[in-house]
Amino acid sequence: EDGRNSLIAVVVAFIPAGIIGKLFGDSVKEHLLSPTPVAITWIVGGLIILLFVAQQSRLTTRIESVSEIGVRNAAIIGVAQTLALIPGTSRSFVTILAAMLLGVNMATAVEFSFLLGFVTLSAATALELVQNGDTLVDTFGVVSPLVGIAVAAVTAFLSVKFMIDWLNKRGLAVFGWYRLAVGAAAVVLIATDRT
Repeated sequence: EDGRNSLIAVVVAFIPAGIIGKLFGDSVKEHLLSPTPVAITWIVGGLIILLFVAQQSRLTTRIESVSEIGVRNAAIIGVAQTLALIPGTSRSFVTILAAMLLGVNMATAVEFSFLLGFVTLSAATALELVQNGDTLVDTFGVVSPLVGIAVAAVTAFLSVKFMIDWLNKRGLAVFGWYRLAVGAAAVVLIATDRT
């Protein structure tokens, strides 16, 4: 029962990004994939993370496992994930913050974000194989991509525990400051034409 509920939640959360990405992904990249919008996105993302951290103590945690997230919350997290189509936006942090705002505890939010990321990236890879499979096979063969997918899956699942432990000890603020620093550095480079 828990496994089925978890699977349903992940699939529901994937659907909005899958649809929006297919419809508008190329257009977003065409208009926003340049240094200035990406730098601005880094800075805005950093400010949002720091604002979230400042208000985090007010959140009420009521969801302790992926199986408890439910269809409604999964759909909201999925809609939030569509923001990651904007270059410079962290898919992981958008989904983690959205989940925590909905009352999901940090460990479960991280776990769900990784599961959702695995499904999203797997679907993107499958689409790429369907569209350009012949070219990929000609370039890399069959074994290399399969090994890459397997290694990515194992690494993702192993990193969940590390990420949960790390965030529980240090919190999210460091990522906000990091994004602000990188965004500010990018703005300076853009302003001085050193990009």
